[in-house]
Amino acid sequence: MKYYKVPDFLKANFPVASELTFEFIKITDKGVEDMVEFDELIPATLLFNMTNRYKRDDIYTYIGPILLAANPFKAVPRLDTKEFKAQCMSIKDDPAPLQLKKNLLPHVWVLSCLAYRKRRDTW
Repeated sequence: MKYYKVPDFLKANFPVASELTFEFIKITDKGVEDMVEFDELIPATLLFNMTNRYKRDDIYTYIGPILLAANPFKAVPRLDTKEFKAQCMSIKDDPAPLQLKKNLLPHVWVLSCLAYRKRRDTW
């Protein structure tokens, strides 16, 4: 196995194009709502994605069924509207709740409604 030093990555004759080695950066520039989409989730990709989302006041991010939350230290009004809450509540009775989850912003209400639905279906 051959090891490379950082300056080697910048050379024009580097065996792998540098833009391919930093593919996760291109993806996370726009922010990824569910980090399960990454091929390899490492601390660098997690922090980079969370930072980019936080800058846009997207304080919630999924990793599969796990919800990561970053405290914005301010109110984020678009996450607390009646319309958004109604959309989240519709998960309880939707025939395809996981598909609806993908169409909604990550939020604690979404996971709460999914948990309620799961519990209700087991009664």
